[in-house]
Amino acid sequence: MTSYSDFYYSENTNDITNNKENENMMTSNSDFSQIASHDNITNNKENENMLNESLNNVNPESSNFELAAIIPHCPVVLVLDTSHSMWGKGLTDMKNSLIAFYNTLDTVSFNGSQIDIAAVSMGDRLGMIEEFTPFADSLLPQASIRPKGYTPMAAALALALEKLQTQVDMYEQKHIKYVTPQMIILSDGDSSDDITDIAADIRKLVSDGKLFVRTIAMGEKPLLGNLRSLGGELVEPAGELPEAFEDVGQRVSMVYEVEVVEDILDADDVDSVRPAGDVTYIIDGCNMLYIDKYRSGVTMRYLLSITDYMDKNNIPYQVFFDASTRHRLHSSNPAEVKLYEKMLREKSDRWQEVAAGTQADAFILKVADMTPGSVVLSNDLYRDYRAQYFWLKRSCLRRISGSVIGNQVYFPEKSLLIPVSDPEKLV
Repeated sequence: MTSYSDFYYSENTNDITNNKENENMMTSNSDFSQIASHDNITNNKENENMLNESLNNVNPESSNFELAAIIPHCPVVLVLDTSHSMWGKGLTDMKNSLIAFYNTLDTVSFNGSQIDIAAVSMGDRLGMIEEFTPFADSLLPQASIRPKGYTPMAAALALALEKLQTQVDMYEQKHIKYVTPQMIILSDGDSSDDITDIAADIRKLVSDGKLFVRTIAMGEKPLLGNLRSLGGELVEPAGELPEAFEDVGQRVSMVYEVEVVEDILDADDVDSVRPAGDVTYIIDGCNMLYIDKYRSGVTMRYLLSITDYMDKNNIPYQVFFDASTRHRLHSSNPAEVKLYEKMLREKSDRWQEVAAGTQADAFILKVADMTPGSVVLSNDLYRDYRAQYFWLKRSCLRRISGSVIGNQVYFPEKSLLIPVSDPEKLV
């Protein structure tokens, strides 16, 4: 598996560009060892880590259960200036920025993403604002933050590295895959302690491809020399601070997604041609229209890519739709209504719309039940049908979830990795 030592964001192409040689993405136990051993930092153990509970109690009822067990985790630690200078507008801007950051991650992250977040307070109240927590459970934007005192940057950064090391150790002890850790620093660069040694440590991690760092400069006259000494990427907001955090949120998500794609492509069991064995796929057409709804809206793009892949590889499949599909497309993506109708006409043997007043779910599960060895592609849990079809409760291998990652549709339980094309190129 490969990763990259550094990335930058191209505003013209919205691509992540690698400007260094590929390096190994999966980080080892020694990556952060002896980095966070500064004498003025002690490991805060008093709070039980919510992430450990989450990992020990993965819910098989979740539609993302298959994805959660396979997708690598991405640890992200924020180091936030909570010194006295943050009172007033500074504190308001920081809280609004955290909200913007979280909203951006929630919007742009792929389905099944496993981002774990922690935050360090960089002020007199040096410590953890929040221990590592799954993104969906994080309450950082609502945390009570009271700025006070000076800015011990070195101590705060050492604590952040220590927490990352602990998190990495936990992943490895539990045999959980993870990608390159990311650190986000909000500071004006004015430190009450000497950052020379910790800056050198961070630069080394960045140059070795073991850590991504983004430092957001704040204040009217930030000490850019100190901030640049940390390595990584320096973000100088051209507008309001929340806008800078939105941009950083996009970069965090995109870098993570690139590394996950690399992980999937490097996996030995990913089938790029045809799955082994005689498998018929029963596709929940309406559900697949929403597979990437938060980022792409309601669209046939991913469903067409799936069926085109199966047609080219002679894989048997059947797609079912509700009678309301035209209305759903017309409300969200009217340009695709004619395309949908065309597919129903030209591929009537495989694309079927059920009668009005009837749910396609019933047909999907009935056909799957009558077809030995068939697999349902859907993120729907079909809870209302579990009493009728016992196999929905007994095995997730008859119904598998998918996610759009990079420019691929990925169904991990069948190791299906399907390239995505524009709809007009598929018909």
